[in-house]
Amino acid sequence: MRLSPFLLLLFFLPLATRAQETGVREANGQIGDKSLKGFIVCLELDARSVESAWQRYLRSLGKTESPERNTIQALNLMAPQIASDAVDLYSRLTVTSRCIQVFLTAFRAGTELELPASQKENVRKMLEEFAREQYRQDLKKQM
Repeated sequence: MRLSPFLLLLFFLPLATRAQETGVREANGQIGDKSLKGFIVCLELDARSVESAWQRYLRSLGKTESPERNTIQALNLMAPQIASDAVDLYSRLTVTSRCIQVFLTAFRAGTELELPASQKENVRKMLEEFAREQYRQDLKKQM
């Protein structure tokens, strides 16, 4: 039996809207011995695919390092989607029983000075766009 595209859309539409329900929120994260303020999103997707996609995404922005397992940092990064000057990005992936959590924070390069509110909002948007793209990719795989 061949299913029409309309029926497939009706079936998968609730899955596609999950990305909007899973919002990015402010959170504290632990990276190494530092407690940092940033943003977190919980993705109810395959942990390995999210992890590899997140690593590819951060590498596309510039040079990254992994000082410890599930931790990524990009120092002195020129990321125009965040700020016109260089920033340091810190990220941690945590797998829970419910989802994979992606934590992200950014500072002015070479310091631990917080970014201005508008640039912090850009960091939040960056994480939100990544989450939405992961749900889109998951939906495409299911079709």
